[in-house]
Amino acid sequence: MKKLSRALILLLLVTLVAAPPLVSGSANLARAESTPEKREASSYYEAAARLLFWHPELYEKAGQTAFPVDPQRAIGMFLIARGKGALTPGGQVTLGDAHLASGELDKAIREWESLLNEKQETGKAAPRLAREYHAQAQYEAEARVLHLWLESEPLNAEASEQLGLLLTASAASEALPLLELAAASSPGTASRLNGLISALKTPAEDPAYRLALCGQALARLGEWQLAQQAFARAVNANPQYAAAWGWLGLARQQNHAANALEALEYANQLDGKSAPLHAMLGTYWLRAEQPQKARLEFETATRLEPANPAWWLALAGAVSRSDLASALEAYLQAIRLAPQEAESWYALAAFCVENNAYLEEYGLDAALHAYALDPKNPAYMDLLARAQMGSGQTEAAEVMFKNALAAGTPETAFIHHFHLGLLYLQIGREAQAKDKLQQTLKLDPQGPYGKQAKTLLERYFP
Repeated sequence: MKKLSRALILLLLVTLVAAPPLVSGSANLARAESTPEKREASSYYEAAARLLFWHPELYEKAGQTAFPVDPQRAIGMFLIARGKGALTPGGQVTLGDAHLASGELDKAIREWESLLNEKQETGKAAPRLAREYHAQAQYEAEARVLHLWLESEPLNAEASEQLGLLLTASAASEALPLLELAAASSPGTASRLNGLISALKTPAEDPAYRLALCGQALARLGEWQLAQQAFARAVNANPQYAAAWGWLGLARQQNHAANALEALEYANQLDGKSAPLHAMLGTYWLRAEQPQKARLEFETATRLEPANPAWWLALAGAVSRSDLASALEAYLQAIRLAPQEAESWYALAAFCVENNAYLEEYGLDAALHAYALDPKNPAYMDLLARAQMGSGQTEAAEVMFKNALAAGTPETAFIHHFHLGLLYLQIGREAQAKDKLQQTLKLDPQGPYGKQAKTLLERYFP
C-alpha cells in the first residue's frame, strides 16, 4: 500500500512538473494557428516547439509559416528541424526557396539536387533546378535534370517543352516528339511552339539551313543563348552561309558576346546584295545607338528591295528622332506598300503621338486605320485615345481609354490608368487624375509609368 501511494505521489509530481509547459505549449500552438501575421505566427510555432519538445515537426511549421515573409527566419527554423531529424522533403523544397530568396543560389541548388538524387519531391525539385540552370545557361546540367524529371513523369508537358528547347539548338530529331507532346497540352502552348516544330520539320539537304531556322524560332521565343548556339552550329556546318553569320552576329549582340559586329560584317562580305543582311547590320547599329550608321544600312535595304515595307518601317524608326520629315515619308511608303497591315498604321500613329508632330495631318487618321483593322487590340485603343487627346477630342479619348482598360490585361492596366490620369489633368478633373495616377503608382511602382506618376503626384498633389 505504501509503495502504491509513493507511486501515485511520484506520478502526481511528474504531472505537476510537466503540466505548465504542456499548457503553455498548447496555448502557443493555438495562437500560431489563429494569428494571421506570418512572422508572429512563426514565433508562436517556435515557442510551441520548444515547450512541446516531443513535436520537433513544429520547427518546420515555423519555417513554412515564415516563408516568404522572412526567408532568413525560415532558414533558421528549417535547419533546427533538420538537426532534430524532423525536416520533411517538402520542407527541404521550401528551404531551397528560402535560400534562393536570400540570394544564396548555390545553397538552394544543393538542397534541390539532394532531393533529386534521393528521388524525393522530383516534381517540385526538378522544375526549380531546371529554371535556375536555364537562367545561368548551364544547359548540360538542365538537360540532366529534365531527363530525370521525365523518367519520373514521362508525359510532363513542361519538362518535355524545356528539353525540346534545348535539343532544338542542335536541331536534334529527338526534339520534335518532345515539343509535339508539349504542344498537345494546350492551345496556347501549341501556338508558342509552332515555330520550333515547323523548323524541325522543314526538309533540308543542308543541315545548316535547318539549324538557322531553329535558331530563328528560338530567338522569336526570347531564347537568344540557345539561338546563338544554333547559329554557331550553322556556320560551322556551312562557313559560306551568309544569313547564318548575320543571325549569329545579332545573337551575339543580344547576349553581349564578343565578335558580334565581325560576324555581321562577314555576312555582308559574303553577300553584299542581300537586303536582309543590310537590315541586320542596321539593327546592330540601331541597338548600338548609332542611328546614322543604321540609317545608311536601312537605306541600302530599301534600294535593294524597294517593295518590302519592313525595310521602310525600319528606316523610319532609325531616323524618327533626327529627321522627322524623312521618317514620315518612310512610314507613308510602308503604308502605300501594305495598306492592310495594321502594324504600319500603328507605327505611323505612334511616331506622330510620341513626337507631337503631324498629328492632325496624319497621326489621328493613322490611329483610326490601325484601330479599324484590329478593333479588339487594347494597345490600338490606347494609341487612338492618345491621338484624340492630342487633337482636342477629350470626350472621345476618355471613352477609348476606358475601352482599352476594359479590353486589356491586369499586367498592362497601369498604362491605361496613366494615360487617363494625364487626360484628367489636362481637362482639370483633379480628383480623378489623382486617383488614376495613384493606381498607376500602385501597379507599376518601380517601372517608368509608376515613376512618372509619382513625379506628377508630388507636383500636383503634394
